[in-house]
Amino acid sequence: MENEVIRNRLKALRKVMKESGIDYYMMPTADFHNSEYVNDYFKVREYFCNFSGSNGTLLVWQEGAGLWTDGRYFIQAERELEGTGVELFRMLDEGVPTIEDFLAQNMKIGRAHV
Repeated sequence: MENEVIRNRLKALRKVMKESGIDYYMMPTADFHNSEYVNDYFKVREYFCNFSGSNGTLLVWQEGAGLWTDGRYFIQAERELEGTGVELFRMLDEGVPTIEDFLAQNMKIGRAHV
């Protein structure tokens, strides 16, 4: 049930992204002060992917979504992302691109939005 809620939230976000001409939407774990541990108000990433760890970045695009997190959270992330449609990118594992590399490989020229 929870995973269906997450999938529906991502679907609604993608609809707004498409209407607004946004190809990629990134949600870090941070507040206005770039704190790692944040108040519920700033837990946007958790709202859209169910991952509750204190470190991770969610990237959403029309065809998918990915969560980048470090080795402290691999097991937790696997469990919390299961069935959400969000792919886990295990930071620093061999062959796993950084977010920057992923975007460089996948963004279309002339479509950058900041």
